Amino acid sequence: MTLCQQWLRKSNQDLIAAETLLKLSPDVSEELLDIICFHLQQAVEKSLKGLLILHGQAIVCTHDLCLLQAMAAPIMANIADHNTLLIALNRYVDDDGFPDSAATTLKHADVVTMPEAVTELVTQIRARCAEEIH
Repeated sequence: MTLCQQWLRKSNQDLIAAETLLKLSPDVSEELLDIICFHLQQAVEKSLKGLLILHGQAIVCTHDLCLLQAMAAPIMANIADHNTLLIALNRYVDDDGFPDSAATTLKHADVVTMPEAVTELVTQIRARCAEEIH
């Protein structure tokens, strides 16, 4: 398994974790929204890092999806289409865990569509990687 594939596998694990947590009863998942969004952020971050590694780029030690997006733009032009999602997800690695942080103000309805958008993006990144690997 290549290093790119290892990153993509980890990305998939985070996506599965987020989707599983979101499927819990609304009361339980409401308490876990910041954790769900963290896993979604991680799914995107790890898939972008896999793509960058595949293209010979050194991985910078960052969780900033906007930075990774800028690095991936020459490889995957349509990554800019997901800018709003990436900005929203960036909040969940910057969350300091304090009760008044941005992540704790989320509502279930705000998050329920995020896995679909993240899955779409991660699927596009995986497809791009598959084109290069095969």
